Amino acid sequence: MDIYLVILGAALVTYVPRVLGYFLGERVNPDNIKIFIWMEHVAYAIVFSVTFRLIVLPTNDLKEIDLWWRIFVTLLALSLYLWVKRFLFAFILLAVVLLYAFQRLGL
Repeated sequence: MDIYLVILGAALVTYVPRVLGYFLGERVNPDNIKIFIWMEHVAYAIVFSVTFRLIVLPTNDLKEIDLWWRIFVTLLALSLYLWVKRFLFAFILLAVVLLYAFQRLGL
């Protein structure tokens, strides 16, 4: 019986804020509120920090690729990202393809 109360409590804690956010979020104009701009910047900062960590201190197969090649690929992918008007998928796809190609070539 106790496990069901724990599951119910976890579900309430998880889903009630989501449902409230859904209903209350429809009334909010995100262009005029600075907290939304701040949250967008925080999201970009998190993506940057994770990417930086993967490039500078890799713990997987990226260790086999020289640091300068990893930096070069990142800068090349970032330039494509800015060139195609901030399309994040293009940035990630190009970086993955180039790093895979460099790894296969043994660079």
